[in-house]
Amino acid sequence: MSSPIVPVLPVLFGLAVLWAGTGLVLYSGGRMRGRTAGWERLTGSIVVASGPVLPALGITAAAAGIAAAGHAVPAAGGLVLGTVIGSVLARPTLILGLGALARATIDEPRMGGARGLPFFLAAILLLVVLSLDGTLARPEGGLLLTIGVLQGARRIPGTMRDHHIPTSRYGVLPDPFLIAAGLAAIAAGAWFLTRSAVSLSDTWGVASVLPGLLVLGVGVSLPDLVLGLDAATKGRPTMSPYSVLANGALGLLAPLGLAALIHPITLPPRVLGLDIPAAAAVVTALGLACRRRTGLSRRAGGTLVACFLVYAAVRIVST
Repeated sequence: MSSPIVPVLPVLFGLAVLWAGTGLVLYSGGRMRGRTAGWERLTGSIVVASGPVLPALGITAAAAGIAAAGHAVPAAGGLVLGTVIGSVLARPTLILGLGALARATIDEPRMGGARGLPFFLAAILLLVVLSLDGTLARPEGGLLLTIGVLQGARRIPGTMRDHHIPTSRYGVLPDPFLIAAGLAAIAAGAWFLTRSAVSLSDTWGVASVLPGLLVLGVGVSLPDLVLGLDAATKGRPTMSPYSVLANGALGLLAPLGLAALIHPITLPPRVLGLDIPAAAAVVTALGLACRRRTGLSRRAGGTLVACFLVYAAVRIVST
């Protein structure tokens, strides 16, 4: 009888491929953004602005594609929801909290993080309204994806002015080639990871939304932490509540919209009754906290990490 840990190994391999592809895209995009030519700066800025949601986009597109092909439809739908909502929960708790513990966050002007709160809450409210019938259909997915793309486009001018994203370390290789290679790695890693996660949920005998929430959702958020720690070691920390909330809103709308556009998604009652309200409560608390403080202490970071661990424990026990 094989160990229940064995099915986790392919999932970890898929995450590693996904992380490598994301890093390649972001680092190469950061180098293109630093060029003087207008088209290179614009292309690099678009890549950097969309980079944080590329892993979730890859996984949700792969899972929706599997469902559209008629294979493991309920499991694929659960992975879509788990990955997206898990990343939305992990970014403002686990990822930002670990960044604060490592002193990789930056102080913001008062209200800095709160600026991202209204749009994030509006995105969650829109998702709830559209899914009242328990399903996200293709037209609703198209609406979510359109709003997500517009939100991402709003970030491009700020990305062009921001010089804190680490640049590529890959020598003289052309940046467009490296970006294409990174996107190919993301696609391959997402497909392999999705198939492995479906097998993992079958082996563990749990709904696929659970490994999506606690494994894939956290996994697709880790590149944010890696980039933040890398920038902090160079004396240029970039992580902040505002950036986390902005990435979270984009990471909620675009992946869910793309997945629903490929194949309609069914939302289980527990997702609507527990996971989405938990995400709303977390981002509201973080946004309101930004009204009263200018930075995140290590104590606050530890509290954020503890909040995610409590949520994970409740989710596991209630399964």
